[in-house]
Amino acid sequence: RTIKGGIISTSAQAERTVCRCKSAWNVGILHGNVTLLAAASYFIPIISSLIAAFILNSSLTFSFWQGTAMVCLGSLLCWWSTRGAATHKLESNTLE
Repeated sequence: RTIKGGIISTSAQAERTVCRCKSAWNVGILHGNVTLLAAASYFIPIISSLIAAFILNSSLTFSFWQGTAMVCLGSLLCWWSTRGAATHKLESNTLE
């Protein structure tokens, strides 16, 4: 009975944490800076990997850093391409 109670308790805590994260995400989307939120969402897995490597006292391989560089470049490329499209759309709407 104690083991099941511990599992249920841990599961309930995890569920509450997930609900809080989803709630924070929704508030950020509705009332925050969406560009900053999108950029942060790309880098959260990198930060969590760094923390895990520190806690586990392990080193990150060269392929990890290659992947990190590709994620960063991809997010910058995406931001740059959508930034130009939004500017052009705004200019065309003001000319009409």
